[in-house]
Amino acid sequence: NGGFDVWQRGTSATYPDGLTYKCVDRWRLQRTASSQVTTPYGQGVRITDNAQGNDMIEQVIEETALFKAGVSFTLSFYVRSSVALTSVPVRVWGVVTGSGSSVISETYSTTTDWVRKTFTGTAPVDLLEDIRVSPIPAYDLSTGQWMEFANVQLELGSVATDFEHRSYGEELALCQRYYQKGRSGQNFGYYSSNYTAQYGFAFDVVMRTTPTVVQDTVINQGGTGAPYSFADISIYGARHTMTINGGSPRIDFLYTADAEL
Repeated sequence: NGGFDVWQRGTSATYPDGLTYKCVDRWRLQRTASSQVTTPYGQGVRITDNAQGNDMIEQVIEETALFKAGVSFTLSFYVRSSVALTSVPVRVWGVVTGSGSSVISETYSTTTDWVRKTFTGTAPVDLLEDIRVSPIPAYDLSTGQWMEFANVQLELGSVATDFEHRSYGEELALCQRYYQKGRSGQNFGYYSSNYTAQYGFAFDVVMRTTPTVVQDTVINQGGTGAPYSFADISIYGARHTMTINGGSPRIDFLYTADAEL
């Protein structure tokens, strides 16, 4: 989601002290507010300082096999800001036996106009986990100041190529491996012991690992029932169990499934 096309959680959010996912897919932020913006290059993200300290945005990626000692990588993105800024940090790094090791660690300046930035670095050692890409690993904007980013791309080699655009459907499916908002569809269950009804449903996309599943809005329900729980959760789907007090055991609901890094 380097093109910031997918926003399943919403198109704006305020982030507390502590990295979390609340808005644009696959990007986690802290101590800032974020919102969707339209740029000359497609969708983008704006981060606005809200007086909590250093602003931060990063993406954690799971492909670690490529990050071997001596391999070069290039990071590129478009950026602009509400005022000219200097010494803004940028970093790509990973974890080696509990400590961080940088592939790219530089600084850059911005203006109120869009500028493409490119940075190249080499993995100093084999990076084993938690590869992180951050156009701002920590920068204390003044209250109300903002920065906007578009077309963030990390690639193999020492040359920044054109941004790889994908269709929205392809980008959404890739994001849904990590997080998805879905609908169970009309599920007709069966009674088991103690007046409980059970329903199985499949996720829209196979997830990268077993997710945490939460029931959201109930669209339609036959029979009165509560509470509910999920069981047999896998990368493919889950089983929904609900206590039924009467009526026909059926339910159609919205859910979220979270397997973020």
